[in-house]
Amino acid sequence: MRVSRGQEPIETWSNMKDRLKEKFVPSYYYDCLLDRWHRISKGQKSANEYVSKFYEFLNHYNILDKKSDAQVLFQFQVGLRVDLKDELWAREITELKRA
Repeated sequence: MRVSRGQEPIETWSNMKDRLKEKFVPSYYYDCLLDRWHRISKGQKSANEYVSKFYEFLNHYNILDKKSDAQVLFQFQVGLRVDLKDELWAREITELKRA
């Protein structure tokens, strides 16, 4: 049907997901998601809760593929308490997995 309309056929699952997102996901959804992700902080949460919530947002965000590993680690550190940030710096942690 797409070929008859002069459009390229959808041949991969990745391509199909992209087309479905264009059609059904509102343009503001990703802005809202990124805003919530940037505002996540440890606050009164335990470290496990913070890490879990961070990864939950990261999994949603990875769909966009817009941040480098260094930017993601920085965002992780931004939400931490100062003492935990200092600990990461003292241990020279440069990878999210190690953090």
